[in-house]
Amino acid sequence: GRWRLRGVALFQALLLAQGKSNQEISAALNVSSNTASYHVRQLFLRLDAHDRAEAVARILDEVEKAEESPAADRFAQSARRDMPTSGILGAG
Repeated sequence: GRWRLRGVALFQALLLAQGKSNQEISAALNVSSNTASYHVRQLFLRLDAHDRAEAVARILDEVEKAEESPAADRFAQSARRDMPTSGILGAG
C-alpha cells in the first residue's frame, strides 16, 4: 500500500532523495548524527526499504505518482509546503 509521510519524516525523505548523508541530514534538522541515523533507519522501516538506494527509489516513485495522479498530488504539495526554502545547509 501507499505510505504517507508528513512533517519531519517527509523532509528527511526529501533530503535522502537528494543524496544527503546522515551528517547533512543531522545539520539540516539540527539534531545529533546519532539521532539522524535513528530517524533514517525508522524511515527505511516505514518505506519497507533495506538500504538507501531502495528508500530513494520508493521516494522517487511516490513523487512520480504525485505528478501523474490528482489524488497523489497532495504528496507533492505537502513536500513543497514542508520543505524549508532557506537556512538549510547554507541555502538561502
